[in-house]
Amino acid sequence: MSKSLHPRNNDVLKAGEMIPIIGSVFGRSRTYKLEHGLGTSPSEWTAAGIKLTPQDETFPFRDTLGIWDTSILAPNMLYSLRLTATDSTGNVSTETVIAIHLENAMKPNFPIHQSIGKEFSPDDWHSVVTEDLDGDGDDEIIVVEAGDLLGSPTFLHVYNHDGSLAWKHELGGSVPFHDLPLTGDLDGDGFIEIFTEGGTGGFLMGFRHDGTLMSGGWPVKISSRSLGKSMADLDGDGTHGDHRTDPRKFRWKFHFPTENSW
Repeated sequence: MSKSLHPRNNDVLKAGEMIPIIGSVFGRSRTYKLEHGLGTSPSEWTAAGIKLTPQDETFPFRDTLGIWDTSILAPNMLYSLRLTATDSTGNVSTETVIAIHLENAMKPNFPIHQSIGKEFSPDDWHSVVTEDLDGDGDDEIIVVEAGDLLGSPTFLHVYNHDGSLAWKHELGGSVPFHDLPLTGDLDGDGFIEIFTEGGTGGFLMGFRHDGTLMSGGWPVKISSRSLGKSMADLDGDGTHGDHRTDPRKFRWKFHFPTENSW
């Protein structure tokens, strides 16, 4: 049995780079080869530009099967990869990955890959928020990465403008979910705070721009999930309240920093 893990179907990768091909090959005395072709249903396959990892009796499991030199290929095109494994009796198995887009204009450190469990609906696309959290003139990228039913927790990830990870914080293990983070200067200190759901049991969590948890009464216990959130100065005192609408028709307003007003 053979299985390709990276790249994946519909991946967008930086053109011209050396791309590791990661996968698994199972079975006694198996050998394998890697090939690429143009388009989503190639009529021709070639191994040009692919350097295989030396093969021995240790069968690779989620390991680098080879390195793909994409500098020899035309950029901004779709390509497919094919992994073919053959055992000592001549039995052949194949795994094909299609629609790999080699993008020429992509910045270094991109794309940013987010893990999604199979139980997470592909129709619930990840929403990305951009905000200059620390006031340095460059926006950060804020996104929630859903966990899975196997125990992987949900994380809040914040990336720098260059794609490098600034910080991340675990939001707790629970049924996989996605949330659109709310951002704003809640306390008027000139730095942006981030608010998102998290944890089994339902909480609204508050983070400062550097990833530290807000103090006081945060996180706030909530009665349901998948809430719309907005921030506004409801009483004109110069600080924002975090106002949320619950789909179960309950409503709250949390006055900064932690007071449950009504």
